[in-house]
Amino acid sequence: MDEVLILIHEVLRFIHEVPILIDDVLRFMNGVKRLMNGVPILIDDVLRFMNEVKRLMNGVPILIDEVLSFINGVQRLIGAVKILAHSVDLPSLDLGYFSGG
Repeated sequence: MDEVLILIHEVLRFIHEVPILIDDVLRFMNGVKRLMNGVPILIDDVLRFMNEVKRLMNGVPILIDEVLSFINGVQRLIGAVKILAHSVDLPSLDLGYFSGG
C-alpha cells in the first residue's frame, strides 16, 4: 500500500512539473524564434559589409594609379628643377648679389 501511495505521489509531482516544463520549452522556442528572426538581418548586414569591401577593393587600383601619377609628377618636377638649375647662372644666386654687396 505504501508503494502505491509513493507512486501516486510521484505521479502528482510529475503532473505538477509538466506545466513548468512546458513553460521552459515555450521560452526556449520563443528564444529560437527571436534568433531565427535575427538571422536575415545578420545576413543583410554581412552582405552590406561585403559590398562595401568590394567597393573599397575596386577603389584600390584607382588609388594606386593616382599615387603613381603623383610620383611621376614629382619626378617631372625634379627634372624640370634640374634643367632650370643648369640653365641659371649660378654665381648670380649668391646672396651678396641680391643684397647690393
